[in-house]
Amino acid sequence: MSESRTKNIKFLSELVKFGVTPLPIIFHCLKVLLDDFVPQNIIVVCALLDTCGRFLKLKTPARLDPMLDILKRKKTALHLEPRFLLMIDNAYYQV
Repeated sequence: MSESRTKNIKFLSELVKFGVTPLPIIFHCLKVLLDDFVPQNIIVVCALLDTCGRFLKLKTPARLDPMLDILKRKKTALHLEPRFLLMIDNAYYQV
């Protein structure tokens, strides 16, 4: 299940970079995933940021920075497995 969601979000993220998918859609997806911060969604958030995070940071830093702050705060507030901590750190620094 999570693998298909990851593939779908990667595809959607690639479409954002080519201007096919509007930016508000990807930010809505990111917001929904951050609101329900469970392990499956952590994997999808990291895939999204790995695929188009740098593009979003260059295009709309004012909109992405608060979401990255939420991601970092949730990472420290919740007790997560080390692999999720590493995934979040890698995605954050990829951006």
